[in-house]
Amino acid sequence: MKRVASIGTAVAGAVCAAVLAAAPASAAIPSGVFCTGMTCVNSTSVPQLVNGTAVCPTGHSLPVNALIEPLGVRVIGVVCPNGAQPMGLSF
Repeated sequence: MKRVASIGTAVAGAVCAAVLAAAPASAAIPSGVFCTGMTCVNSTSVPQLVNGTAVCPTGHSLPVNALIEPLGVRVIGVVCPNGAQPMGLSF
């Protein structure tokens, strides 16, 4: 009986982790928006909001929210606490 309970707990934990991991990614980059480095491109005809995290070389993370105009390109300007540029964006 303990074996069944621990398997059930493990499966429930895995399902919860998968749901939590998938939710921010789908909400962070809207369909039609592509980002590389600190630059994002909106290939749609409507403004898009990108939510993510700038990853600094020192290990710090900074929240990033950027509005990208329709059919536009935006370089997301963020400066890390030590004055360095972020290594990239994480979603």
